[in-house]
Amino acid sequence: MTQPVPVPNSLPRTAAAVAPASDLSDWHDALVDGRVLQWIPLDDIHTDDLPRDRLDPDALTHTPELAQLVASLRDLGQQQPITLYRAGGALQLKKGWRRLAALSMLHAETGDARFATVLARIEPGMGGREDGRLYQYAEMVADNLVRQDLSYADLAGIAIKAAADERCGDHTPDGMVTLLFESLSKAKRSHVRSFVAVLSALGPDLRFARDVPRDLGLKVARAIRKRPEDVDPLRQALAACDDAKAQNRVLRAHVTQPAACPEAAGSAPRFVAEPGALLIEAGIDFSTIDPAVLAEAVRTLCDQIVREGLRP
Repeated sequence: MTQPVPVPNSLPRTAAAVAPASDLSDWHDALVDGRVLQWIPLDDIHTDDLPRDRLDPDALTHTPELAQLVASLRDLGQQQPITLYRAGGALQLKKGWRRLAALSMLHAETGDARFATVLARIEPGMGGREDGRLYQYAEMVADNLVRQDLSYADLAGIAIKAAADERCGDHTPDGMVTLLFESLSKAKRSHVRSFVAVLSALGPDLRFARDVPRDLGLKVARAIRKRPEDVDPLRQALAACDDAKAQNRVLRAHVTQPAACPEAAGSAPRFVAEPGALLIEAGIDFSTIDPAVLAEAVRTLCDQIVREGLRP
């Protein structure tokens, strides 16, 4: 049973501002509007309506950061409320997954009644907004964007999930990147869109998406655009990977595959020679080729030019 309560003295002033008003009518309005903090039993909270902003939130239960939060809650108690909303008659989690997970771990470990409830504010459905569902997604990721602990794969994953959510309206995953991550720079939003392409093409076979470095992910996205016919073999190779290191080796091998020679396709490369520089324009995406391979090719080309064509 949920219980509206006075705000404990241990909470900061920002939380104390939502303490119940003396007037009964104002108290009721504050309760309905989600301006009253309440102690909610852990078992009353559901987490299945709004997808989390990480591809694998359960993996975070084994991180040092969550261990530190568990220790803090054990010693000091809960300092900040979580945010819930009502959906289909159930209380659903909007913000505060870490705190909820840490309290659940503490209660399972100790059985202490102190950890059997969580302090929360309960928003009205959809936050009282016409774009409430989309707003829920944006609010969920806002705090973590500030902490910068979300990977590009995480951001791409939530954009894909939001686009598939009919309650968010008719938006593509690329469009969702703009709507959800407006605070990010244009360059970072472009990176997220590249990871959207990678996740969309490789699906569940990319099991360790969070461990794909940014630059490697961008190269994979370019390779997928250039060679869509190679996606199925790549997925088969990824499906056989047992860890992130093996996965990234497969991805690096994929992006360093030599491109077809433009002369074989009937179009010779064009070039512009300048003092100390040679600009080559060809039908090859040089950015997908291993820099060491490029360096060796350039050395070989320069040696051949010096041997056979250097003017006296």
